[in-house]
Order: sequence, then structure tokens, then C-alpha cells
Amino acid sequence: QQGTVETLVGAGTAVQGKVLASRSLRVDGRIEGEVVVEGDVLVGEKGVVTASVAARNAFIAGEVRGDVRVSGRVELAATARVHGDIWCRELAITRGALFQGACTMSGQEDAETAAPAAAETV
Repeated sequence: QQGTVETLVGAGTAVQGKVLASRSLRVDGRIEGEVVVEGDVLVGEKGVVTASVAARNAFIAGEVRGDVRVSGRVELAATARVHGDIWCRELAITRGALFQGACTMSGQEDAETAAPAAAETV
């Protein structure tokens, strides 16, 4: 479902600032700042992202503190903790996940505007 991971922020690694990825990103460490990914973002159970996130899809099993904007699907695993607003086309929340914020879901025709120009920024 998530495909091949191109970029990894591993456990024990902390990144501050703007993270740009042209493909996919997996976070098992910490990121603080801004995350812009043309592909999918996967936040592992031990991952902590204190940043705004823009991507195609987001699969969250760890913690995100910031807004999440994707053109496709957001999945929150049972271990997910999200404190921020979500903009997406589809949202799946597994029992046990924590989501504190608002969600705006767009139709397929609005998908282009849900994730603001990630491709142009990278």
C-alpha cells in the first residue's frame, strides 16, 4: 500500500527546517519545521513530526503536530496522534487513534487544491 520508501528519517535522527522530497518519505525520527513531499509520507509509530505536511497521501502511526494537506488519502493507525487540521479527499481513522483538529474533505475535482503545489516547491 505505501510502496517503496525513497527517503528515511530514521530513529535517533532529528531534522529542523524545511524537508523537501520528490518521492516518498518515512519518518521514524523527528522533524520540526515544514514537510513537502510529492509522493507519500509515512510517520512510523516512533516518529514525531512538529511541522506542516503537504503530500500526495499520508499514513500516520506516530505523532504529528501541525496541519496535514494531501491530495489523496490520510490514514491514521491505532497508535496515531494528530494535533492539527487535515485537508484530504479520503480519511480513514482506526479505533484508538487520536485526532484533535478539523477535517476538510474535498471531492476529486478539488484534489488539486487540497495539497498546495508540492510539486512546484520541490
